[in-house]
Amino acid sequence: MIGKLKIGSIYSPQGELPKSVWETVSAFANTNGGWLVLGVSQTGSNYEITGVGNTEKLEQDFLGTLRGAKFNVFVPTRQEYFDFDRRKVLAFYIPPHAQKPVYFNTRSNTYIRRGSADQKATAAEIDDMLRDRAFGTRSSTVAPGSSRGAIYAPSLERYRDYMARFNPDAGYNRFSEVEFLQKLRILDGEGCTYAGLLMLGKREAIEKYFPDFRIDLLEIPGTSYTDSQQRYTYRLEEQENLWEYYFGCFPRLKQKIEAHDEAHDEAHDEAHDLTPTEIAILEACRGGAQSANELLTALGYTMRTGNFKKALARLCEDLGLMEPTLPDSLRSKRQKYRLSTKGRTLVRRKLTEGT
Repeated sequence: MIGKLKIGSIYSPQGELPKSVWETVSAFANTNGGWLVLGVSQTGSNYEITGVGNTEKLEQDFLGTLRGAKFNVFVPTRQEYFDFDRRKVLAFYIPPHAQKPVYFNTRSNTYIRRGSADQKATAAEIDDMLRDRAFGTRSSTVAPGSSRGAIYAPSLERYRDYMARFNPDAGYNRFSEVEFLQKLRILDGEGCTYAGLLMLGKREAIEKYFPDFRIDLLEIPGTSYTDSQQRYTYRLEEQENLWEYYFGCFPRLKQKIEAHDEAHDEAHDEAHDLTPTEIAILEACRGGAQSANELLTALGYTMRTGNFKKALARLCEDLGLMEPTLPDSLRSKRQKYRLSTKGRTLVRRKLTEGT
């Protein structure tokens, strides 16, 4: 029985349902589902069939509560009955619920499953469930009629390169392209999920399902739209997908914020707490752009270590102190890295002072 049910939570009640049963129901419904078994006790890794008395009453109490007003939504179940030498066992399968969060009495009684324990969900986790309820289940749905051809190849290459530099030891870096797309749920079978399409799809494919797809970035002079004499001085061009919009918006916003408050930026630089490897990379680029191999030689490395890759990625992506010379061809053999305006300022102010 244990192997058949893949038990998630067990109880050995004596005629009454324990109150913690409802925590388990909430946790299973909010996570990946599981079997709740009545009539089995556990000691360490050993299970003992103790059975339950008055199975009809326990079943009616359990199912009646789920159909009543105790929970905020109806929780469906599947029941199994077992009889071991007159020791009866009840098992209820609680599937993952589409309308999360599932809770009893009040929203504060929202639970999630962590390993073999039921834990109260945090406010942030409950907010995530509410967002997913609004769109999350749809985002993992396959867009009808879509295919691998809807993916914008430059975005996919740029995304894989970013992920490889951000976390070089992650297993997905070794996946083939198809495996990568399937594991990250960009593709499901032969079709694209809505989330995958929005993230890495071609604009013409996205607009079949989201006709009004656009992210706007406008620069308007003045402190408000009403006191501006111009509609805007800059408007971001249309991009293919969310990934491309990110790289269109973020550098522009970052540049404007830095120019607006250089004093705060300097204080922020001091808080970066650069590692010795990061400092050495910045020093090596003081004379001009360097390729990855040239940086390795300057640092005395014989191969690209994880520390080197993480340091280079952090300087480019997180801190904005360096930038690639070929941003649209990140894997090019001619790729080099140079100090950004912010990086040159930091090197001039900090590194040359020996701090």
